[in-house]
Amino acid sequence: MLTLATAGALTGCGNWITTDIVGAIAMTADAQGNPVVIVARCGAPIDMVEVSQHPDVASATGGPDADPIVLRLTAPEPPNDVFTVSLTDPGPPWQAEGRFDPAAQEMFWVSGAVSDKDMATTVTQVTRAAYEGLDAEHVVIREGEVWTRAEFDARACNRESWPVVTES
Repeated sequence: MLTLATAGALTGCGNWITTDIVGAIAMTADAQGNPVVIVARCGAPIDMVEVSQHPDVASATGGPDADPIVLRLTAPEPPNDVFTVSLTDPGPPWQAEGRFDPAAQEMFWVSGAVSDKDMATTVTQVTRAAYEGLDAEHVVIREGEVWTRAEFDARACNRESWPVVTES
């Protein structure tokens, strides 16, 4: 299985990436301020969620072969079309490999995937500062953009409605 953390690294090496990007993933916080991801499957059987460190951080702390994935959640069956899962207390049906502490990360990525197919959600980049500013009414999506939860629900599966990302 080609995960998104690996997909980004392979792109620069000239390898062909065949992952079909479906669905969207965003980061939010629950009422108590705990990290939660929202996944819009958009018809794909997304059954895995991963949290990854920045590759430079992983290499600096664990050598060049360090695995940047700090948390991998898998579910035996894909949840409903739009679902949420806590990154610190996922509960059933999720099985966790690793542990995530948002306070320990300056920047991290969240992604979703289909465990037995080359299908994945968009990747969302989250800084600790952006995470600390979240509440249950807002999400961070894509490259650190903040949308309302209502905007995410309305736009997630309709990419034509997404605002254009501009570099500053």
